[in-house]
Amino acid sequence: MGLLSKATEKNQNLAKGTAESLNREEQESFQGEIPVPPEYKAADRLPGELKNEIIRHCNTFTSVHGIILSYPKNYNEKKEGESFIRQLNRIISALGTAVPLSPRYSLVLFSNTIDRELLAHRLSRTLETETPVVFQSDNVASVVEYIRPFL
Repeated sequence: MGLLSKATEKNQNLAKGTAESLNREEQESFQGEIPVPPEYKAADRLPGELKNEIIRHCNTFTSVHGIILSYPKNYNEKKEGESFIRQLNRIISALGTAVPLSPRYSLVLFSNTIDRELLAHRLSRTLETETPVVFQSDNVASVVEYIRPFL
């Protein structure tokens, strides 16, 4: 038996033991999945990729910076050769990540080691767009509150 097989078997036994130690009601809701921590409940209704990126950044950095960008009015995918979100991700790939919020807005998340006001200014000038919100947060719930009007 290889190491991967042993690790998989160990994880399955751990999950099985955890499920067996729960009472009947908890067992029915457990279904082999790890329960979601309460601090992530604010992101429950967000689309999968957006939710995952917010949680990942909040878990990775003590303070998360974010910028909401509106899509440029005259952006032409055919002329540019790529979608706006793809272009945005290419530009900020070394600094953070960009996720679409709605057909009109995108969210850029990055660490607190970068000046958020300067980055917002440079992105808005380079991409000929507006930045309605620039924020700093230390938890998932406050990030969700900042982006909620733009979903």
